[in-house]
Amino acid sequence: MIEAYWRPRGGTLFLEVPIGGPGGKGAWSEGCKVRRIDGVLLPGTAMESIVHRFSRLTSELFRRSIHPSLELIEVKPRLNRSAIGQAIVARRMFAHQYGVPAGRVTVLVGEGEGDSALEWVCKEEKICVEFIRDFSKRRITRR
Repeated sequence: MIEAYWRPRGGTLFLEVPIGGPGGKGAWSEGCKVRRIDGVLLPGTAMESIVHRFSRLTSELFRRSIHPSLELIEVKPRLNRSAIGQAIVARRMFAHQYGVPAGRVTVLVGEGEGDSALEWVCKEEKICVEFIRDFSKRRITRR
């Protein structure tokens, strides 16, 4: 789903970006577990498209590249309370740890896996919901 969303937009996509974990720039407590954001997209053109899996080798590039127009992406099979909670947590912890607020937070879900009440909550929380339909043809519908 993340490829279907990213490919037509382009930009630099970092996969599995960590937030949390003891210490570090977030000054998290000893009991804090590492969590991962499915994707962090830095805007660009389709011509500048590149994907990095976050690692020790790409972490410095990531830190130098982040800016307030970035997008945090969570990928879930369906829109549910857990997906919304993860998006909210990702937004808050990312800003605290990396010192840059996200310009956009998006949850990618399968088409037909929404819920009008939860979509309303996402709108209120400024979380974009993108419904990915027909994975094989990589088309996207927007709500």
